[in-house]
Amino acid sequence: MSMALLDNPLSNTLMVKKELKLYKLHKDILAQILVRLPVKYILRCMCIQNSWYNLIRTPTFITLHLNHQKSSTHKRTTYHLFLNLPDDLKLALRFDDVQCEELLVENLPPGLSHLNWYELTHDWHALSHGLICLKLMCSSSLRGIYLWNPLIQKSKLLQQSPLPMYSAKNTMWEALAFGFVPGLGDYVVVHILKPDWFDELEPHPHSVFIGVYSLNTNSWKKITINNFLVHRIERASDVFINDTAFWVGRNFDKDTIVMYFDTKTDTLGEILLPEWASSSVYPDIRIVPYGQSIACFAKRRNSQNSDDWNMWVLEGNSINEFSWKTRTSCTSEEVRGSIVGIKCKGPFVESLVFLDIEEKN
Repeated sequence: MSMALLDNPLSNTLMVKKELKLYKLHKDILAQILVRLPVKYILRCMCIQNSWYNLIRTPTFITLHLNHQKSSTHKRTTYHLFLNLPDDLKLALRFDDVQCEELLVENLPPGLSHLNWYELTHDWHALSHGLICLKLMCSSSLRGIYLWNPLIQKSKLLQQSPLPMYSAKNTMWEALAFGFVPGLGDYVVVHILKPDWFDELEPHPHSVFIGVYSLNTNSWKKITINNFLVHRIERASDVFINDTAFWVGRNFDKDTIVMYFDTKTDTLGEILLPEWASSSVYPDIRIVPYGQSIACFAKRRNSQNSDDWNMWVLEGNSINEFSWKTRTSCTSEEVRGSIVGIKCKGPFVESLVFLDIEEKN
């Protein structure tokens, strides 16, 4: 509407009247309009006037926007985080809005600008709706967990995690996840630590410590789980869907598993992958968001020296009742690489190879 009016120099008065009417819309009607916009455009709308800014920041609108995204999963924006090494030490945040646009983040969060990009490769990253959660370990003076919005270049140092601090030598594995919980209208950080106990007399040698941070309350809660037999968690394997965080790992039987933590019930568990992916062949495993669930991709080399790919989708009616449904499979004879993620149909992206899940081409 406004663009058409701007093309006509004689319609300036009409344009002002139209815009004034838009500004006077009831907040409920305005919310129904704004809720259909992607996050990047909503951020721009916050700069138009104070009433829009205040509306967009309310928990009610945030929940409304998240629920609208859930009901339009085929149009939902997904994000992929790339850290380019070793020559171009830049962080790229790619948001898949059909055009697969990309924001190149050239500046680190305020207060951390003196850090080297390379140092961040040794730290933990988690991503949710374009927001980045960083756990810094490279500098003792800056150690901590940060939330960072690269679009507006704002960051927040969270209160210190309640988990005990162990050296890398005494830590078996660590896990980090960050996401939005629609039922609570809250962003949460999940931080899990598995100590590497050397003392055989330790009463709980397979204990793990869990810290859950709430952005609404700006506070942590600590949970201890005993006898949790997961031997390893892969870095940068986190996926957060609704109330639950997922990671790829291995148990002490050397089976590849998906570890999950339900933030509503404080349940920590593991899900065995299909036998094809969980075998001792050590296939390349990746989990990615898929609608309101997760998809698992597994790749391994066959006897003809080609790559076999399988994809499954996680299904489950309730906690601890999960199953995998085969979605697609294929063999790649010419292309070798790793799965990055799932994107909406749209233009190809340079240097990436795409497989149409529906057509298998």
